Amino acid sequence: MLSTLRRVFSSEWSAPVLVFCVSLVGFLPWLAPGGPRGWDALPRALNGDEGTVLYEALRVANGEVMYRDFFAFQGPVFSWLIALAFTLVDPTVEVAAAVQLLISATTAMLLTLVVLRVTGRQTLGLAAGLIYASLIVPAFPYAYPHWTGAAFVCAALVALLPSQGPPSHLRLVLAGGLVGLGVAAVQSLGPVAIGGLAAVFFSTRLTQDARAAIRASLAYAAGGLGVGLPIFLFFAANGALHRFWWSVFVWPLKHYTSINRTTFAENLPDALGAHAGLDAWLRLPAQAGTVLLVALPLIGLVGGLAVVAKGFLKQSDPKALISGWVSLTAVVPLYVAGSRRDVVHLAFLGAFGLVAFAAVFSQFLANRKAADATMAATVGFALLCTGVFVWKRQHAAALEPERMSFRQAWAQSSETAERFLSHVVPGQYAVFGVDGSGGFAYFFSGARNATSFTYLPFGWRAKSEYLTPTQWQQAADEILERQPLVVVLDAEQWQRLEQVRPQLIGLYSRR
Repeated sequence: MLSTLRRVFSSEWSAPVLVFCVSLVGFLPWLAPGGPRGWDALPRALNGDEGTVLYEALRVANGEVMYRDFFAFQGPVFSWLIALAFTLVDPTVEVAAAVQLLISATTAMLLTLVVLRVTGRQTLGLAAGLIYASLIVPAFPYAYPHWTGAAFVCAALVALLPSQGPPSHLRLVLAGGLVGLGVAAVQSLGPVAIGGLAAVFFSTRLTQDARAAIRASLAYAAGGLGVGLPIFLFFAANGALHRFWWSVFVWPLKHYTSINRTTFAENLPDALGAHAGLDAWLRLPAQAGTVLLVALPLIGLVGGLAVVAKGFLKQSDPKALISGWVSLTAVVPLYVAGSRRDVVHLAFLGAFGLVAFAAVFSQFLANRKAADATMAATVGFALLCTGVFVWKRQHAAALEPERMSFRQAWAQSSETAERFLSHVVPGQYAVFGVDGSGGFAYFFSGARNATSFTYLPFGWRAKSEYLTPTQWQQAADEILERQPLVVVLDAEQWQRLEQVRPQLIGLYSRR
């Protein structure tokens, strides 16, 4: 019996499986309102972005084609995945939350395995997985495409880092396909495909075998092409290829980026202040963890650069080199593409900071004392993060002993939401644009969105060019054509719509 247990715990998969199980238990509260938020120990609140992507997935489950039948700017993989769950089980927030639970727990497990293979240390892999599960994911523990993209790229890293020897051609094809799926979930991870390909080239370059490098690169590219080409063909066959390209690659750079440009860690003071009310023994590690969230993408950038530079200058560990390249290319868009860089969006890249840390750490294992001290500090911090997270979870549950359903929670979020639910009929056209929670309005009521835009910019965003004049015109035309019985919009939204289609004036009363 003891020998069997020793074999189990000495297995490479023992720490990853343990992290997976711990993550599942830790994430369970998110299946219902009342789970912990990332910044403080308050109960979870519904997020408007989550409602948008879930309703888009529901539209796919109902037979609509992304980009052709409605506007979306993320890749299709997340919507297809959640739509499949809705079709097989039930179109509810709980089902989507369960899928997200599995995605996040699986990513934590894969990250544990990657760090273990790069460093050769079970304890360091375990620490990385616990930090991801207890610190990074809670920063935005909702159903969202970014987590899906990160999961696929972590899976690709596992394929690129076999336990022994270089990756086979089959592994390279698999890795390319997994990266392709990551790109198709959230396109800002696109440079990972280029960086990963370069990593394969340079890792085989160490053998001074140019032919092997070319074959490896072609195998990797074939995997990515095997995923990308069917997606393009699908949208081409459904008459949506042009809209797919414009929505996913053109619109984000011209409109989303300009309106959402932020300074690095712009809301860090607010994030730190959210923990100010905790006792000192909890406040200090919670705030330290928040600072780490901001630092991890920087670690991915600097650590990745250091490992890659070393690979250029002299022979380097192929596993560290591959990890460094993927980490570097995963975080580069954050600095060069003007993407959002608030604390939440930094957290989405946290896994790659941990991978870069592992790649750098593996370069200094020769210095035994420094390596052991670093590992002990990392493991200790991971356990502290886990303890704080468990306390937050218990505290949040105590603050909200009567857990309402997600629908009830949204209905009570405002008088407008409650009135909307009381006036619409399932299957009937409606429009809900205020406060950014339109996705939940359609999701919970069963009403059909009369426009192609789940999210209509409101307030100051409505006055901006977040949507193009053509998009505002399309929304106005769809309202005129379908004439929904219930329309809930704010003054700025009405102004934009009436500017492009004066026929709307007087069609609906203002209340």
